[in-house]
Amino acid sequence: MKRNIIITLAIILGIIVLMFIGDVITIGEKLSRVTHLWWMEYAFYALILLAFCWLVIRPIVKLHRTPELPSLNHEGVNNVVELKKFGARLAENCNYISDEKMRVDHQLQLRNDVQQWHDEQNLRVVIDREVQLRLHGDAALGVRGIDPLVRQWAQTVFMVTAVSPSSKVDTLSCLVLDYTMVKELILATGYRPTYPQLMRLYWRILITAVLSWCVSEALHGVGDIKPFSLFAGGVDGADVNVGEVADGTEVTVDGADVAVDGSDVVVDASDIDPEAESGFSLGAILRNFKIPGIIAGPAIDGAVNALMTLRIGYVARTYLMEGAAAMHDSTARRNVKRQAVVDSMKNLPEVVIQGSKGVGTGLTKFFVTFFGSPVWEKYKTKGV
Repeated sequence: MKRNIIITLAIILGIIVLMFIGDVITIGEKLSRVTHLWWMEYAFYALILLAFCWLVIRPIVKLHRTPELPSLNHEGVNNVVELKKFGARLAENCNYISDEKMRVDHQLQLRNDVQQWHDEQNLRVVIDREVQLRLHGDAALGVRGIDPLVRQWAQTVFMVTAVSPSSKVDTLSCLVLDYTMVKELILATGYRPTYPQLMRLYWRILITAVLSWCVSEALHGVGDIKPFSLFAGGVDGADVNVGEVADGTEVTVDGADVAVDGSDVVVDASDIDPEAESGFSLGAILRNFKIPGIIAGPAIDGAVNALMTLRIGYVARTYLMEGAAAMHDSTARRNVKRQAVVDSMKNLPEVVIQGSKGVGTGLTKFFVTFFGSPVWEKYKTKGV
């Protein structure tokens, strides 16, 4: 299984390298020509390699050195001895608390609580409190928790992919951000899933990146969208030309030519909507409401990528909570996927709203900073 994980990681890293190796070589060659120093090109390559090892390889090694815990679910532990062992294993690794002093104090307190109680009820209270801390976080200890982390990284994916200029950037962003999210979730609990579960998570990250590229390409150059055109006003959602229609004249309904024979047909606006003649009816307003493609495309792109990130995060959470039991059989695996989809759909609206606010706030700050800068004042003065 370790070999399979290494192969999967090599594929992911290979995709990242192949996507950007051409750009890196081009930049290196231009540096060499501009500076007239032959070694500048190779110095740039060495710098990129060091950055790659520090930002990508080092976190991977750190993640796989994290100890494995069978699960964070203690419901199946049925006696005091096993509960004490479970609590002791939790106390062995409290690295999810970044502050060293707080981490040591919390670790000592947890060990004392586990050793102090000798009945099942109180031991379960101690263990459940520790598990909930790792799941939901604690601001006093500087612990963010799994659930807030999943939503936070989904918001980041939404913002980055919504404003990214190309499908290549979308693909790389999903690869890096989704992997970083899984790493943060593991470090937040202090333990990692089993190797088969890590393998599945890596493949999901890889598939998500490919789907992100497909979605970005499909939405490239998308036009304006009329979201209410099929639901507001009209006859069966159709646009009908209003006026007198003579015998044998063809009327266009929903794009189809319909022949009208036998008698004149008069369609009056008031027969469809009494307020239609004014042009200010609710149906007319909704039918003509448009979302510009420049907004709709990036918003849909970001929402789809955020949804896939949420799904990966909630699958990882289940693996951490249930351990190997989450992959016991095909039914258990289906239940994990189904619950992840439900949780993702439930949290997607909040992620999109908060992510949109983040994009709006960032753009507002940019324009305020730019138009209030000396450069803009100088440009405006020259223009006058």
